[in-house]
This record gives sequence, C-alpha cells and structure tokens, in this order.
Amino acid sequence: MVDYGLEFIPGRHESSSGFAASGYALQTGKLGVAFATSGPGGTNLLTAAAHAKANNLPVLFITGHQSIQELGLPQCQDSSSYLADLAEMFRPATLFSKLVELKKPGSFVFDAYFACMGNAIGMAIGAKTAAPEETIVCITGDGCFMMLGTEINTAVCNNLPVIFIVVNNKQLDMALKGMEKTTGRIDGTLYEVPLDAAKFAESLGAVAYRAETQDEFASALQAAQQLNQDTIAPINTKEYELNIDCKKLNVTAPEIVPLLEGCLQMFKKDEYKKVVLTLENNAILKMQLSRLGRSVGLDNLEIISTVTT
Repeated sequence: MVDYGLEFIPGRHESSSGFAASGYALQTGKLGVAFATSGPGGTNLLTAAAHAKANNLPVLFITGHQSIQELGLPQCQDSSSYLADLAEMFRPATLFSKLVELKKPGSFVFDAYFACMGNAIGMAIGAKTAAPEETIVCITGDGCFMMLGTEINTAVCNNLPVIFIVVNNKQLDMALKGMEKTTGRIDGTLYEVPLDAAKFAESLGAVAYRAETQDEFASALQAAQQLNQDTIAPINTKEYELNIDCKKLNVTAPEIVPLLEGCLQMFKKDEYKKVVLTLENNAILKMQLSRLGRSVGLDNLEIISTVTT
C-alpha cells in the first residue's frame, strides 16, 4: 500500500480500526477501508461492519485467509466453513439495500442505531484523518473508554489531534438505569475500581485534564483547543444519588443493614450526593440505619418509610 501511495494507519484493535474507517467515510463520503487478519481478526471487524451498514457508510472490510489449498486442515485462525466462515458471517452485515446521500454532513453525530460501545473513539480518529484542519471532539463514557480507549495511542502515533471528553461516573450508566427501572437491581453495572481516565490517557501519550466542576471543564476544554495534540478531559461525576428500594428488591428487615454496608463499601462515602432507602415502616430499623449512616460519616441518608395496606 505504501508503494502505491496509500496511507496505512495500524490500529490497536480491529473493531476500532473498522470504526475509524467508518469515521473516514462519514467525513468524506468516500470509501473507507479496514484490514484485519484471518479468524478472530475478521470476527472483530464484524461489529464495525454491522455498524457501517446500519449507518449506510461506504466501508470496505478485507480480511486475511490461509491458502485455499489447505482448506480442511487444522490451521491457526481458520476462516473457512470448517471453523468460522467469515464470508458467510459478513454476508448479512454487509449487503446494502439502498443508498442514502448526505449532501452536507452534520457537525454533531450521535449513533442511536447500532449503538456500538466505544465506536465514537475510532470514528473520531477516522474523521480527523479525513479532515485534519477541523477540530474533532469525541464525547464518550468511562465504560466505552475502558473498551477501546487504547486507540488514543493510534491517534498520538499518527499525529491526529482529537479532543476526547470522558464522562466518568464509575458505572455502566445505560445498563444501570435500565436494570434499576425494570428489575430494581443494578448487578454488574458498577465499577468497584473506577477508571482513572487521565492517567490512562497520559500512559498512551496524550495530554490530560481533570474536571469536576463546570468551570474546570470550561478551562480544560479551552486549553485542549489551544493544543495541537490529543487531549483527554475526564469529567469525574463525584456526586450522584444511590436509590435502594428494599420493597422492590424483596429485602427483609434483617438484610437491609448489611445491604447498605455493602453498598457504602463499593465507593467512598463522599461520592454520594444522597442515599435513599425505601422500606416498610419500622421505627427500630430506621434508628439502626440512621446510626449506621452516621458511623460512616454519611449525613445525607434519607429513609422513606411506607405503610403496607
């Protein structure tokens, strides 16, 4: 490719390389191309291929394959019908039924169709490749940043300055809200060890600014715009509300105290704006919970008592 004047940018993960090709296609309207090795390299591209189809983006995905003469032999990363048939797997994700022409790309892109976690990181890098003179800003969450944030190193190594804004609320927010609303539970949606997005970004060669207030964020964004290199501005949401509906969770009175203790141990107490407990009217239990809250320095514990009719 280099011999033919084609620019080649080696990514850190095939999926994000596919998203980068999509970002290039979105920004230019031209064909974006993503390469991957055979086997798992190809299956890693599949998500990006489905994402490109859902957004009607012209992207060519190319994967490797072992020698056709060796089909049927136990080969490393086999991509034939004997193991993972990539040609068959990609077929439903890459057939376009109609072409949608966008005369002028929008300045704000929100993927609400296939909604791949972390795709904005690669797409922002691809968009910057296509339009190096434009300011490209990627807004993502800490969950997405954990998944594909290593691609920042791709941008750094190829001198593609993108501003990444990481909303760090220490949880898988959409999953948490959906589970809490439908089941009253939030299993597996909280990070016991939160991401330090600033240190992570710095380890990949980017400049990082921390922001916990509106003024800090405004200053960080202004500084990032003046730099001509990749910049990360993690927004740490230190204060949030924890709601525990003991009735919906079917938690009995003896279980409520250890439940609250466990929740408070998952994060530092000063990160909670408020902790709200909803439980059956029980004066003794309310006194125990209030005492527990004070013992750990939690002064913003609200207990809502309900009476069973």
